[in-house]
Amino acid sequence: MFSMTCPAGVEAELTGFYVYCTNILAWLPPLIFTSMNQHGVSMQWGLLSLVLFFVIGIMLLFLMDPWDKVITRRTTEEGAEMGNVNVTNDGVEIARINATAGDIYY
Repeated sequence: MFSMTCPAGVEAELTGFYVYCTNILAWLPPLIFTSMNQHGVSMQWGLLSLVLFFVIGIMLLFLMDPWDKVITRRTTEEGAEMGNVNVTNDGVEIARINATAGDIYY
């Protein structure tokens, strides 16, 4: 699903960045919690630091476009490079886009 949302031609770079970020974010919250606990900070503050990561993640999710809009934008960008694109929904063709002429056939 991630590669379907990336702009055409930069899938490898963005996938590498995605893997790097997920590895960092997988160990960073437990590390912060553990270091706070080892330095004598109350566990309540440590748990609050973990909740902060969830709140930031939820806020970032609200900034994302709806899935249909992302896929339509991706297929339109590919169509600009290739000429024609068929937009499908669950394998059923719902539109054919002729990107060079700007026509959409339903």
